[in-house]
Amino acid sequence: MMKKNHGSQKNRFIQWIIDIDYRSAKWFYTQNPKLIPLLKIISLLGTIQFWVILGILMFIIGVFFDQSIENFSVLMFMGVIVSLSTISILKIIVKRKRPYQDQKLREITNQEFVNREPYISKAQQSFPSGHMFYWLMEFVFFYYHFGPWVLIPFLTILPLIFTSRIYLGVHFLSDVLVGSLMGILFGFLTHFVFDMYILPLYIKWVAVFF
Repeated sequence: MMKKNHGSQKNRFIQWIIDIDYRSAKWFYTQNPKLIPLLKIISLLGTIQFWVILGILMFIIGVFFDQSIENFSVLMFMGVIVSLSTISILKIIVKRKRPYQDQKLREITNQEFVNREPYISKAQQSFPSGHMFYWLMEFVFFYYHFGPWVLIPFLTILPLIFTSRIYLGVHFLSDVLVGSLMGILFGFLTHFVFDMYILPLYIKWVAVFF
């Protein structure tokens, strides 16, 4: 009996999350369509490609001007590997459809959803949000390395990227919330592992070969 009640409570909780996801999806999606071009551009700042390009640029700058920036770029690349691996595994396991692919969402909300970001969100899996994972993980890295001043640009852009994922019809609210929390958590864990193990090995490697 207790197991049955526990299962029932779990199902009610999941349904409660889905209800909030559906309501918020419709609300965000039906806001001013004039925001689409702006949020498409903002959304690019959360892509893995953006962080790879930024990491390469920082590596080049570090090689010629500042060893600490070079070391930091290696941390960024490690973050890319960790985040891509984690996100890919979770998407395969959960297999949640994106809002524009969810027939039940259209039926319940009586709203037609289309992919407003086809050049980025081609994969079918929605959970969790890779954009929010990447952005918050890199935020942790930048905060540790460059100090509190990074709060200004990161926290200014953060709500725009968060909003864009739902507004563009490619994620649900729970996708971006979980992606955000995971990004922060894995940011701290990755930074710790990097400082303790990876960075000393990299410094030794550079000293031997260069």
